[in-house]
Amino acid sequence: SSTTSQSSSGRSRRIAASEGSGRPSRRAVAAGPPARTGFGPVHASRGVSAGRRRRVLICFDRAEDLRRLTAAAPGTIYDDLIAQAGGANVLASAAVSYPTLSPEGVMRLDPDVIIEFSSGATDAAVLRRQWNRLGSLRAVRNGRVHVFTDEFLSVPGPRFVRFTEVVARSISGER
Repeated sequence: SSTTSQSSSGRSRRIAASEGSGRPSRRAVAAGPPARTGFGPVHASRGVSAGRRRRVLICFDRAEDLRRLTAAAPGTIYDDLIAQAGGANVLASAAVSYPTLSPEGVMRLDPDVIIEFSSGATDAAVLRRQWNRLGSLRAVRNGRVHVFTDEFLSVPGPRFVRFTEVVARSISGER
């Protein structure tokens, strides 16, 4: 089975449902590893083992009712942020860099941690509570939804790189 996603150009693509399995799809394996940004791994100092990394969904640009949200796939700067912070991207396919997901698609992926970037004057606590609509998600049940509203997050730069430490604490469960 597969999920339809839409690229920023408006073209729809099918993404393999095996993404939620934690195993890379054939396309992702054939594409090779994503390019790295060069900032050092923060997770090494956080005690994250080389074994099981928490599966992380980074999303932004979502509807209030969660009917659609944009996520970051492998090969993006946000994927690098997840990896450098000690997590593993819950999306396995790099076919679409920023796929649009439905609530059902997110439920199939069932991430351990959800990190949402929402620039603007939106209240982070309100956004976090909206995730309770998907209460069957592991991240929601375990209180592992983290919402960040800093403006600089939408444009990666030096502060974005320093933000990796904050994301590492969110992924590891530190406060």
